[in-house]
Amino acid sequence: MTTTQPDPSAVHTDGGAYIGGSVTTGGGDFVGRDQVKTLYQTQEGASAADLVKLLAEVRALLPQAGLDPVSAQAIEGDFRIVEEQAAKPEPKRGLIKSRIKSAMELIQDAGKSSDALEKVVTLVGRAAAMAAAIF
Repeated sequence: MTTTQPDPSAVHTDGGAYIGGSVTTGGGDFVGRDQVKTLYQTQEGASAADLVKLLAEVRALLPQAGLDPVSAQAIEGDFRIVEEQAAKPEPKRGLIKSRIKSAMELIQDAGKSSDALEKVVTLVGRAAAMAAAIF
Protein backbone atom coordinates (compact mmCIF):
# COMPACT_ATOMS: atom_id res chain seq x y z
CA MET A 1 0.00 0.00 0.00
CA THR A 2 1.33 3.39 -0.98
CA THR A 3 0.76 6.50 1.13
CA THR A 4 1.04 9.96 -0.26
CA GLN A 5 2.66 12.75 1.65
CA PRO A 6 1.00 16.18 1.70
CA ASP A 7 2.63 18.81 -0.48
CA PRO A 8 4.73 20.94 1.93
CA SER A 9 4.45 23.94 -0.39
CA ALA A 10 0.64 23.95 -0.29
CA VAL A 11 -0.92 26.69 1.81
CA HIS A 12 -4.41 26.27 3.24
CA THR A 13 -5.94 29.57 4.35
CA ASP A 14 -9.63 28.67 4.64
CA GLY A 15 -10.46 31.34 2.11
CA GLY A 16 -8.03 34.02 3.28
CA ALA A 17 -5.38 35.62 1.13
CA TYR A 18 -1.88 34.20 0.90
CA ILE A 19 1.12 36.47 0.43
CA GLY A 20 4.34 34.59 -0.26
CA GLY A 21 6.71 37.52 0.15
CA SER A 22 7.11 40.48 2.43
CA VAL A 23 4.53 43.24 2.72
CA THR A 24 5.20 46.93 3.26
CA THR A 25 2.22 48.95 4.43
CA GLY A 26 3.92 52.27 5.01
CA GLY A 27 2.79 52.23 8.63
CA GLY A 28 -0.82 51.08 8.24
CA ASP A 29 -2.38 47.73 8.99
CA PHE A 30 -2.11 44.73 6.71
CA VAL A 31 -5.13 42.49 7.07
CA GLY A 32 -5.30 39.21 5.24
CA ARG A 33 -8.68 38.31 6.68
CA ASP A 34 -11.19 38.99 9.46
CA GLN A 35 -9.90 42.01 11.32
CA VAL A 36 -12.35 43.66 13.70
CA LYS A 37 -11.57 47.01 15.27
CA THR A 38 -13.75 48.81 17.74
CA LEU A 39 -13.10 52.49 18.35
CA TYR A 40 -14.27 54.09 21.56
CA GLN A 41 -15.03 57.70 22.19
CA THR A 42 -13.71 59.10 25.45
CA GLN A 43 -16.38 60.01 27.98
CA GLU A 44 -14.98 62.85 30.06
CA GLY A 45 -17.33 64.27 32.65
CA ALA A 46 -19.56 61.19 32.63
CA SER A 47 -21.06 59.84 35.85
CA ALA A 48 -22.11 56.44 37.12
CA ALA A 49 -25.72 57.47 36.45
CA ASP A 50 -24.78 58.16 32.80
CA LEU A 51 -23.30 54.67 32.56
CA VAL A 52 -26.46 53.07 33.99
CA LYS A 53 -28.57 55.09 31.55
CA LEU A 54 -26.42 53.92 28.63
CA LEU A 55 -26.77 50.29 29.73
CA ALA A 56 -30.56 50.75 29.78
CA GLU A 57 -30.31 51.88 26.14
CA VAL A 58 -28.36 48.75 25.29
CA ARG A 59 -30.89 46.55 27.12
CA ALA A 60 -33.70 48.01 25.01
CA LEU A 61 -31.85 47.00 21.83
CA LEU A 62 -30.81 43.48 22.91
CA PRO A 63 -34.06 41.73 21.87
CA GLN A 64 -33.63 43.02 18.29
CA ALA A 65 -29.93 42.11 18.13
CA GLY A 66 -30.63 38.43 17.45
CA LEU A 67 -28.51 37.03 20.27
CA ASP A 68 -29.08 33.50 21.48
CA PRO A 69 -30.99 33.34 24.79
CA VAL A 70 -28.01 32.08 26.82
CA SER A 71 -25.77 34.96 25.66
CA ALA A 72 -28.54 37.51 26.19
CA GLN A 73 -29.06 36.24 29.73
CA ALA A 74 -25.32 36.36 30.46
CA ILE A 75 -25.14 39.94 29.16
CA GLU A 76 -28.07 40.88 31.39
CA GLY A 77 -26.19 39.39 34.35
CA ASP A 78 -23.06 41.34 33.45
CA PHE A 79 -25.05 44.58 33.23
CA ARG A 80 -26.78 43.90 36.55
CA ILE A 81 -23.38 43.51 38.25
CA VAL A 82 -22.15 46.76 36.66
CA GLU A 83 -25.25 48.62 37.84
CA GLU A 84 -24.96 47.22 41.37
CA GLN A 85 -21.29 48.21 41.57
CA ALA A 86 -21.91 51.66 40.05
CA ALA A 87 -24.46 52.37 42.81
CA LYS A 88 -21.98 51.62 45.60
CA PRO A 89 -19.94 54.36 47.31
CA GLU A 90 -16.77 52.29 46.73
CA PRO A 91 -17.37 50.31 43.53
CA LYS A 92 -14.99 47.56 42.46
CA ARG A 93 -13.52 49.14 39.35
CA GLY A 94 -11.98 45.96 38.01
CA LEU A 95 -15.29 44.13 38.32
CA ILE A 96 -17.13 46.85 36.40
CA LYS A 97 -14.58 46.85 33.59
CA SER A 98 -14.41 43.06 33.36
CA ARG A 99 -18.21 42.67 33.21
CA ILE A 100 -18.47 45.25 30.40
CA LYS A 101 -15.64 43.48 28.58
CA SER A 102 -17.41 40.15 29.06
CA ALA A 103 -20.63 41.57 27.61
CA MET A 104 -18.74 42.96 24.62
CA GLU A 105 -17.08 39.60 23.94
CA LEU A 106 -20.43 37.79 24.08
CA ILE A 107 -21.93 40.29 21.66
CA GLN A 108 -19.00 40.09 19.26
CA ASP A 109 -19.05 36.27 19.39
CA ALA A 110 -22.67 36.26 18.23
CA GLY A 111 -21.39 35.84 14.67
CA LYS A 112 -24.41 37.59 13.23
CA SER A 113 -24.65 40.97 11.63
CA SER A 114 -27.57 43.32 11.92
CA ASP A 115 -28.12 47.03 12.36
CA ALA A 116 -29.33 46.46 15.93
CA LEU A 117 -26.28 44.33 16.76
CA GLU A 118 -23.91 46.94 15.33
CA LYS A 119 -25.60 49.61 17.42
CA VAL A 120 -25.31 47.39 20.52
CA VAL A 121 -21.57 46.95 19.85
CA THR A 122 -21.17 50.72 19.50
CA LEU A 123 -23.07 51.46 22.71
CA VAL A 124 -21.23 48.83 24.75
CA GLY A 125 -17.98 50.30 23.42
CA ARG A 126 -19.12 53.68 24.69
CA ALA A 127 -19.99 52.07 28.03
CA ALA A 128 -16.47 50.60 28.24
CA ALA A 129 -14.91 54.00 27.54
CA MET A 130 -17.24 55.65 30.02
CA ALA A 131 -16.42 53.09 32.73
CA ALA A 132 -12.71 53.60 32.11
CA ALA A 133 -13.12 57.37 32.53
CA ILE A 134 -15.33 57.14 35.62
CA PHE A 135 -13.75 54.26 37.51
